[in-house]
Parts: sequence; structure tokens; C-alpha cells
Amino acid sequence: MSSEFDEYFLKKMSPDEEQRFLEGLKSDARKREEFEKAAMAHEVVAVAALKQEIGEISKKYIGKSVSSKSWTSALRIAAIFLVTILGFLGIKESLINGSEWTSDQGLRYRVPNERGDLTPTEQVAQYYKMGDYDKIIHEFGKSSHEGEETAFLVAMSYFNLKKYPEAVENIDKFLQKWPMAQQKSEAEFYLIHSLVGAGKYLKAYDLIEKMNAENQYKAYFDWKYKLRLRLLILTQ
Repeated sequence: MSSEFDEYFLKKMSPDEEQRFLEGLKSDARKREEFEKAAMAHEVVAVAALKQEIGEISKKYIGKSVSSKSWTSALRIAAIFLVTILGFLGIKESLINGSEWTSDQGLRYRVPNERGDLTPTEQVAQYYKMGDYDKIIHEFGKSSHEGEETAFLVAMSYFNLKKYPEAVENIDKFLQKWPMAQQKSEAEFYLIHSLVGAGKYLKAYDLIEKMNAENQYKAYFDWKYKLRLRLLILTQ
């Protein structure tokens, strides 16, 4: 499969072959995911200007040369070692662990003192400001009658407790139920971080690409952040 990807990336396919290849990706989810990883591998190496060094990296760390037929595989292997040579980007060892990366950023949603018509119930707001996230989840996490503000604080409680899969589930539900919520921008921001924490790197990357330019948090996910995320995808 990798040789087929190589032919596409190196533009060795005829127009008919390229069309059949792209149509095949649409009907094969597994192949499409592998293709996306391979595409990111090529992009990462291009950005880092390290394409010519991959052969040496392979010889040094793997003990064998890289054949032209296994170029995509070599790129993905090399991406793992890029972590050690991209110090100028500030990439730490925790890069290969999305949960640690998300936790290390010290993110925590805080209820603002004044914010228009945002009025969480006094009880939930009090628990949240006291940092009693477990109590919020215990008392309100299973409620089917929760309001917009309460539902959002339940999701943020899971995030603050570093329970990222649960945070993903609750933020997803929140955005589906209240797509025009006042907290929409924050919800999208924390959903991406929760996905990274839960190891869902490819989905997080896709959401960053689809994020509306009007979201004030979009600038946070700059090229450096996305490069780190690409490396996580490749080393997964």
C-alpha cells in the first residue's frame, strides 16, 4: 500500500490511475486513514527540511538503509526521531503522550464573574469555583434536565479532572444540543484539547482545520501546535 502512496505523492500516476486511487480512498476508511498519516509524514519532513537526512537517520537508529519502495514507511519512522531533533520548537518528551501534553498546558476553564446572560445555577457555580468537580459530576452529570450552563460546567469538570474521554463525550453532547451556545468557542477549544488528551489526534487535527476563523481561540492552534499534533498522529 505504501508504494501506491509513494507513486501518488511523487506524481508518477497517470490521470486515470490518480482518479481510481482517489475514488478508492473514498470507499476504504482504513486505507484513507493510512493515506492521511502518510500525507502528514511527507508534509512534516518537508516543513522540517529533513528529507535528505532520512536515510542517515534510518541507518543510525534502525541499522539499515531505506529503499525507494519503502519511502513512506521510512518517513513515518523518521517522524518518531524528529522529536529528538526538533528542540528548537520546544517539543518535550511528553509529545508522544497526548494526555501528558494536554495536562502540562495547565488549562482550566474558569467561570467568569460577569458575562452577559451566562447564569449557571448558584449551586453548580459555587461547586465549580470551589473546585469540587466530582460533586458536580455526581449530582448533575446524569441529569436529563440540565440546562445549557450546567451541562457546560459538567463537561469542564471532566476536563479539569483530566478525564478526557468523558470530557469529549460531554462536550460533543453539549455542542449537538446547543449549537449556538454562548460558550461555543470555549467548547470547541476544550474539545480539541480533550481529544488530544484522549489520544484522538487525527480527529483533533481535523477539528482545528474546520474551526471557524471567527473563533477567538483559533490562533492558539498555530503551525507549531499543528506540527506537534502531526508528529503525534504519525507515532500513534
